[in-house]
Amino acid sequence: MRIALLSALISALAAYHLLVIYGNGNADAVCEGLVYYSGADWALSCGRWAIRYMERFSGNLVMPGIWIVLYALCCGLSAALLARLWGIEDKLRLCLVSALLTVNPTVIEQSLLQYMFMAWGLSNLLSVLFIYLCCSEQRGLRLFAFAPVCMAVAFGLYQASVSLMCTGFCMTLILFLLRQKSLKETARLVLRFAAAALLGTGLYFLIQHVETVRWSVEASERVELFSLRTFFGSLPVSFPQAYRTYAAYFLDPRLHRRHFYALIFLLAAILALAALLRLVKERHVWEAAVAVLLLALIPAVSNLADILFPYNEPVLIMQYQSMLLIPLLFALPIPQGWREQTGGRTVQCAPLVLAVCVFWGYLVSANATYRVYDLSYRHLNFVTSSVMNDVYDLPDYSTDEVIAFAGFPDDRLLRSAIPAYNLAYGQYDSFVFWDGMMGLQNCRRNYLLHYFGIDGGHIYGHLYNNAVASEEFRNMPLWPEQGSIRRINHLIIVKFSEDPPIFG
Repeated sequence: MRIALLSALISALAAYHLLVIYGNGNADAVCEGLVYYSGADWALSCGRWAIRYMERFSGNLVMPGIWIVLYALCCGLSAALLARLWGIEDKLRLCLVSALLTVNPTVIEQSLLQYMFMAWGLSNLLSVLFIYLCCSEQRGLRLFAFAPVCMAVAFGLYQASVSLMCTGFCMTLILFLLRQKSLKETARLVLRFAAAALLGTGLYFLIQHVETVRWSVEASERVELFSLRTFFGSLPVSFPQAYRTYAAYFLDPRLHRRHFYALIFLLAAILALAALLRLVKERHVWEAAVAVLLLALIPAVSNLADILFPYNEPVLIMQYQSMLLIPLLFALPIPQGWREQTGGRTVQCAPLVLAVCVFWGYLVSANATYRVYDLSYRHLNFVTSSVMNDVYDLPDYSTDEVIAFAGFPDDRLLRSAIPAYNLAYGQYDSFVFWDGMMGLQNCRRNYLLHYFGIDGGHIYGHLYNNAVASEEFRNMPLWPEQGSIRRINHLIIVKFSEDPPIFG
């Protein structure tokens, strides 16, 4: 346990220290929680009832340094539980599992939404604990009764944790079978998992209903879209998409890591095939067949959230469970006869070398990500400061006037000039402003308020749309040219684009 926790903390320090120093978040953080969290009702409307109570422990203050430490501790505990459940006893392997759960592409991107960071960390830990309680040999009723509570709270923090639960359980069953457990014993595990999952899901929906009534919050559109009809109707598209999403995760070209992933898959296939052949040789044909089926289903269960919620685009922040492939490789049984052979020893050592190489690449990407975010924020801060100086120079300027951005400040020159951008994660069209209504309204106003102490005002869609459709706007040059800031329709319009987004 101590080794796992220490590995996680050291890894977090190496990967996320620049995030603590700079504290920058992506455009979503600018909207909902760059400095303090203000989206408890929105989270509840999306089904995340537990976030309101988690954030209260910090007074709704966003605290990158503290969140990163607590997140790392959650990862270390998760690694210790997985290692115990999967029989990973080697200390070096345990260190690497803990490090890889703490630093990987998903976490690098998740950390840019600091207001949600601890929700992910705690939800992931509760998901692993749920698997452990369902599958551990310590099968006391008290432990099992706690499993549904873990699921209800995990879902209340982040529903996509269902993918982590199912992936971890699927891999547990595979190891169970490859270690020559019977189908009867495997079926018993499935029943325990299913019973706990049904109770946990029911408890989650009960609490969610009570909370929405208590706070008078209506379900968001993304929740209303979910239905069994949508789920089954989308399966011909969403099921193959889950495999494409899984493949895309491991085809990442940054720092040639897709080649390391290919070798990891190859080693895993060799060990799995050896274990399957042993099962067949010992006439455990059905056990081998079920194990093959479960292996084939790993990409689907890893992206189960994409299948359950097909109307949501697959995103990296939902793919944390993909990294379980490496712990699974560490846990796959090595045939006894291979341990004394040169080839067998290579198969034992190679995963460790590959894992170290992959982890090093993650450290580089993490530092690159937070470095380039700082560069983009500095650039956008300079641009916005210059814009505000021009605004102040307008005749009869009043602080009550609404300052509307027609388009957004651009950092494309930085991205093309600095190679570190090619190594980073979390890159959207802009690091600060969402496109469209969210950027025009929330990102713009929050950015001006939090960084400049200026209330840019609320934009009314019809006034803005009419302003950017006017002949006067079309004749304006782009900022920073003279005349790129004018009053139109009682708005101070800053023209950053010839074709700015409008309110729909």
